[in-house]
Amino acid sequence: MAHPPITITAYERRYHRELMRLVDEQYRVHLHLDWTTLDEWIHEQRTVVRLAWDGDILVGALSVSPPIERCAWLRLAVIHDDADPQTIFGMLWPAVREQAAANGAREVGVLLLRPWLGTFLPELGFAEYENVVTLARNGGPIPKPLRNDLMVQHGTLADLERAVSVDHAAFGPLWRMSPASLRQAIRSANSFTLALQGRQLLGYQVSMRYSDGGHLARLATVPEAQGTGVGGALLAEMLEGYARRGLHYLTVNTQETNRQSLSLYRRYGFNPTGLDYPVWRTTLV
Repeated sequence: MAHPPITITAYERRYHRELMRLVDEQYRVHLHLDWTTLDEWIHEQRTVVRLAWDGDILVGALSVSPPIERCAWLRLAVIHDDADPQTIFGMLWPAVREQAAANGAREVGVLLLRPWLGTFLPELGFAEYENVVTLARNGGPIPKPLRNDLMVQHGTLADLERAVSVDHAAFGPLWRMSPASLRQAIRSANSFTLALQGRQLLGYQVSMRYSDGGHLARLATVPEAQGTGVGGALLAEMLEGYARRGLHYLTVNTQETNRQSLSLYRRYGFNPTGLDYPVWRTTLV
C-alpha cells in the first residue's frame, strides 16, 4: 500500500489541540521570545500558520508573525521527532513564505534560541545577520545620571500609544514592538517608567522582576535624544528601585551592533555573560 503524501494546510481552530500537543511533546521546537503565549497569538489577524500532516497525524508547523514595516519574525517552528525535518521544512516554508509576502512582509528574521533549527535555515534561504548579546549587573554603585532636567515617572497603559511611537522611532523595523506586544510587556512589568522633558516623552523602559533579580526588557529613546543622558536617567531610576527592594542582579539583551546601547549598559555596570543568540534573516522578494 502506498504511503500517503505529506499535505500542507492552513491552521484552523479545530486543529488547536493537535498543535498544542505537538509543541508540548516534541524536542524540535522553536518559539520566538514574545510577551504573549502561543495560545494568545496563534489567532492574531495576519499571523501565518501552516501545518504539515502525514495522513491524519500532525508532523510539523511553521508560523510567521504579522509584519511591522514589512519585517516579521519566525514565531514558531516544530517538527515531530519521527519526521524528516528537511522534508517537512522544505514543504512548509514555501507555503509560509508565499502568504507572509502576500501579507506585506519583505524580510523575516529568526532569533535562534536552540541550535537545532540553525542546521536547516541555510536551505530555506536564511543567512546569519547579527547576534543578540546578554549582559548582567550584580550590584555595585549606581552612576549618577548625566542630566537633571528630566522627570522620570511611572507610566500606565494610557501611555501605550506614546511609548509605541518612541519605540518605532528608536529601533529599525525588524526590532520594533507591535502595540499588542508592548501592551502585554507593560502588563507583565514590575517597572514601566517614562523620561519626560516638560511634556515631551523622550524615552521609556520596561523591566520585569524575578525571584532573585530583574530583567530590563526594553529601553528606548527617541533618536534626537540618544546619547544625551535619557537612557542613563531611566537606568539609574530603575536600578535604584530594584536596589531598594534588595534586588541587585539584573540582565539585559541588546544587539551586538548597537554600540551606543552597549556603551550605556557598560557605564551602568552591565557586563557580557557570554550567553548570545544568533539572528538569521531572509528577504522574500
